Formats: sequence, C-alpha cells, structure tokens
Amino acid sequence: MGIKKFILAENIEELIFLEYVDEWIKNCETMIPWSCDIENNTFTEWKNKIIQFKEKETCPNGFVTADTYFFIEEDKKIIGAVNLKYELNEYLHKYGGNIGYGIRKSERGNGYAKILLDFGIKKMFERGYNEIQISCKESNTPSKRTIISCGGKLVRKEKINNDNKEIYCIKIHPTTAST
Repeated sequence: MGIKKFILAENIEELIFLEYVDEWIKNCETMIPWSCDIENNTFTEWKNKIIQFKEKETCPNGFVTADTYFFIEEDKKIIGAVNLKYELNEYLHKYGGNIGYGIRKSERGNGYAKILLDFGIKKMFERGYNEIQISCKESNTPSKRTIISCGGKLVRKEKINNDNKEIYCIKIHPTTAST
C-alpha cells in the first residue's frame, strides 16, 4: 500500500483523472460525485468548470459553491472523490446534501468511503459548519452504513424519478471532525 493523500480537483493530472473516469465508464456507472463527470468536455474545460464552482461570483446560476477533492495513492491513482457543497439550494436540500463522495469500483470494500466522508466532515467543520446533510440511495447499503458510522441520523426519505433517497443529518462536534 502506497502513501495516500487528498488533493483539490483543480490540481489533478490529466492522465490519472482520465484513467479514473474510464473505470467508471467501463463499469457503466454514473460518476459520483457528479462534479467528477467530465461529460462531453475536454479535461481543460472540466477543470475550468471545477474552478468556477469555488467562488460565488463565478459559480453557474442555479448551482452552489463547492470544492472537490481526490483521494489519491502515490500521485498515480485516484481512489475516490469527495465534493463539498457550502450551501444547499432547493434541490439539494430536498434530495441531496453538503457532501457527495464516490469510490472507483476496483477500490470499494477497503474502508475508503469512511475516510472520504470523515475528511469531508472535517473540512465542513473547518468552514464553520456544525451540521451537514447527506443523502444516498435507499438501496445503497454500504453508503448507508458509512453515513451512520459517521454519526448520520435518518431525517426523511424522498423519491426522485425511480430512486428512493434517504436524507441524513450529521451533527459535527470537534471530536467528530478530528477523526
């Protein structure tokens, strides 16, 4: 096992990012968090979009300010990503939350989701948050376990399209944020 660390998405190298995206595509999975989805953009266009979300003045209309971090191994492989949203619009309040995270399929089952969520909670606490909202599909048992293990309490359930979502609240305390 190599050295692992978090880096801001705007600092990721193109080749390891595209290799990460490729694994999601090959497995026919929706990219999570959504901020990592390159869509039909070039790498440079995607990176510029990520930078736009950092500041209220440049954030696209209808969206919220956010940062995305990659969890990488030895600067050569992305394990997963976490997206931190610093406010909730109507849609995010109803169906989403402040933190979204995803692990590439080949790295799941290694405890990385908890590392990503703990990191996200710590970053939100550093920005002054004492409570965050997070959601997952009702059918995503591993994500539910991760959220609950980080202090998540089920607040409500919502249905969007054909997905049943569970919305959780995590109260952040200094001890929670230091794990």
